[in-house]
Amino acid sequence: MSDVSWQRPYKDELLSSWLARVALHSGCDPLTLTGAIWPKWRMWTADSDRGLTAPRAMSAALWFGCAPEVVHAATLQELVDRLAGRAARSRPVLPWILTLGIRNRQHYAGLPCCPQCLAYDREPFFRRAWRLAFVVGCEVHGTRLIDRCPDCHALIAPHLCISQLQSLARCATCGQDMRRYVPPPTEVDALDFQRSAMAVLAAGEAAWGNCTVSALEWFRRIRGMLIPSRCPVARADMQEPALRPNDLLLEMQSPREREARLCHLAAILRGDALPTSSYAKRKSGESVHPVAKELVQADWERWLRRNRLW
Repeated sequence: MSDVSWQRPYKDELLSSWLARVALHSGCDPLTLTGAIWPKWRMWTADSDRGLTAPRAMSAALWFGCAPEVVHAATLQELVDRLAGRAARSRPVLPWILTLGIRNRQHYAGLPCCPQCLAYDREPFFRRAWRLAFVVGCEVHGTRLIDRCPDCHALIAPHLCISQLQSLARCATCGQDMRRYVPPPTEVDALDFQRSAMAVLAAGEAAWGNCTVSALEWFRRIRGMLIPSRCPVARADMQEPALRPNDLLLEMQSPREREARLCHLAAILRGDALPTSSYAKRKSGESVHPVAKELVQADWERWLRRNRLW
């Protein structure tokens, strides 16, 4: 692995994406590569993108010939600290960070991506920003993120790709190239809020009423407004199967459901009674993804047996 592009993650690349990408480039499965780096740790049975311990980051750094800081920078830990504070690191569900619902190597949620970004990449990779709960669309292409294969509707899980696929842009279940798919446009309200939230995250502070608050406080207040009773994912006039009432947290929902909530939130922040975005009626000709396998595994096994996490 003398090529520097394989010894470093791309800008904003997730740790899991980097490892899976290098594995496929090396002609092996991700499980084989991580087993060589961490012989006594089953990396893919945990959400390693949330952060690594210092010894594990050092093991990866020695393997790739880079500094441990490079490995840490590919995780979500720095974003978690800026969005929810260091104290939130130990929570089962991190505020504003999508949770994948990992059980062994299987996931209850897919890893979101923009197929068009994957198509333009020198080598397809998954961004850290796509794990943010308020990121529902691609700001470059204006299309909604997807978390399922457009062909077989399986959850997107790059870590399950086998070496024969040779690219993270291929579905690990059916092998189809997701780069051929062009998703529908993201709702304007949701994309505008997403841009505002990214600006607050970058600035570290934001205006709230007549005062300025820290980004940490701004995200805390906004998250409190996103409860289902105030920002539901479905209304009586919505017929899409992808939009139906459930009690999952924002961080556990699909891009389509989160997009609907953010549209409601944008309407509340404007002082409108109802959102003005066009998602209230199904767009003609828009393909709709089914809710999922067995109603998203019975809504994550009734929110993991009512929050006792099994």
